[in-house]
Amino acid sequence: MSTSPPLNVFILAAGLGERLRPITNHIPKPVLPILGKPVLESVLEKVSALPVAAIGVNLHYKKELIERWIKQSAFSDKVTLFPEDPVRGTGGALKNAESFLQNSAFLVHNADILSDIDLEKLIAFHKESGNLVTLAVHNFPEFNNLVIDENGYLTEIGAMFSLCRAPGSRLVAFTGIAVYEPAFLKVLPEGASSVVHAWTEAISSRQRIGTHDVSGCYWTDIGTPASYAKAVIAELRNHGETVYVHSSVDSCRNVEIDGFTVIEKGSMLGKGLSLRNCIVLPGTHIETKESESSEPECF
Repeated sequence: MSTSPPLNVFILAAGLGERLRPITNHIPKPVLPILGKPVLESVLEKVSALPVAAIGVNLHYKKELIERWIKQSAFSDKVTLFPEDPVRGTGGALKNAESFLQNSAFLVHNADILSDIDLEKLIAFHKESGNLVTLAVHNFPEFNNLVIDENGYLTEIGAMFSLCRAPGSRLVAFTGIAVYEPAFLKVLPEGASSVVHAWTEAISSRQRIGTHDVSGCYWTDIGTPASYAKAVIAELRNHGETVYVHSSVDSCRNVEIDGFTVIEKGSMLGKGLSLRNCIVLPGTHIETKESESSEPECF
């Protein structure tokens, strides 16, 4: 374990999860389970393994459900909650927690990201770099939209990229994980804002936004139904399984199950069902093949 001084951690969990609808009509993205474990729990476990001084979590969409889960979890005494109404955006969330974050470097981690990125290496790199911000980045063609120079410094965001722009420049994607110096909070305006805009402001004032390349690490978000399903199947494979049934479910004896199938907590399944390559979300009731499931749902 690193001997670096403890730092603060801030987890962004206030998003609406619009790309994940209709699932997020019923379950907020941070507590969506993967084999019984909410994504937020996996993130909290990962950051808690660091020398952490304090952990903050911002809330907005379906905040009561997320707050209830946190208070019933093993992390209830470790987490400070920052409710937002209205939602403040990624930059506004940090500004809203300025008094919480202003005394030391802090790690920011999106609540919908699963990875095996070595956070200690990221933090150590940042502390040695002298950067205002260090972004964990990777080569992920689907999301590549950050232009970095030959030294790994961010130069442009979301622009049309040309290889002739500067020797050594390349495109990378942001992982949703970064380390910030407290001085970054002064770049942020009051009210709602985006950290992406603040990165641009910092660059324009000749402050360094650096990057730490983690290409090759396992990384996935759960931002869409397809990426959520991909994360679930990856976890099944990690366990050497094709089927997961939560221990609370006792109605599977008369159900035919095939392919990659997951049945989450509190689900009730009627006789004569056939499930193949699907995820039955928490609390789903399915009586027959033809009947409509109750909220949430199977997909």
